[in-house]
Amino acid sequence: KQVNEWETQSILKIQQRAKELRQELLELTKNDTNNLSQKLQHLAKQINECREHGDFLETDLYRWKETLDDLKLNTVSPLKITINPVNGNPLIENISVNIMNKPTNDLFEKVSDNRVQIKKNGHMVVNIGYNIDVEVRGKNEYVSGVHKIRLCIEEFSGTWLFFGINAKSSPLQNRSYNIKSTYGWSSNNRSWSNGNANSMSSNHPIEMKRNDVISLIIDCDDFKISMINERTQAKHELTVDINYCALPWQLHVILSDQNTRILILPTEITS
Repeated sequence: KQVNEWETQSILKIQQRAKELRQELLELTKNDTNNLSQKLQHLAKQINECREHGDFLETDLYRWKETLDDLKLNTVSPLKITINPVNGNPLIENISVNIMNKPTNDLFEKVSDNRVQIKKNGHMVVNIGYNIDVEVRGKNEYVSGVHKIRLCIEEFSGTWLFFGINAKSSPLQNRSYNIKSTYGWSSNNRSWSNGNANSMSSNHPIEMKRNDVISLIIDCDDFKISMINERTQAKHELTVDINYCALPWQLHVILSDQNTRILILPTEITS
């Protein structure tokens, strides 16, 4: 009798967990589809407005083509979702949903001062000025999921450099490290949050050197960001207060030293 009761209860629990997982999967795919639809509608609106006014340039055509290429990649590379047992146990409540995110494919798009130039179709930024702390924003908007951006420091004298995020709603400006919506890390061994600088431990310092590759992990679901130096494997993490840095987030880089050059590298799918 006890075995029969255990069997019945186990089946009911498994059925309930399966129902919950199906709902999670439905929400995930629905959000992904809605996000793609919104981007297509926004692009169509831009094209129609420019067509009606006849004021578009060749650069607009190129930008629209890039956007369409990105959307095509997202369409043919759907979310990869797996069901993972926790601690090797495939039963009931230990099952969880794991999302394999699409490649991030971010690009540099905007600068707060034209003394920093965007090159290589948005893959590179170069500072042709000096000690001006210019803000650079990425093109993508991050609202949900976990995303990885790989940044190569191709040229850097070692004085000051910043990698992190900012709220899309925050206007671009020089010296943007001290505004409330800025979160990230600078090369002088500081983390930044809510406009404040915090010194890092000398036992776990931030390193940003020439030829280093920095992985920036943007976790919109748990409201946090991480930075990993691929050379040293040192990892730093910040919790983001969305009261100060509201979603959607964008890649946020600040260049100070003359001739500093940063390149966005291809990013593999992350989990």
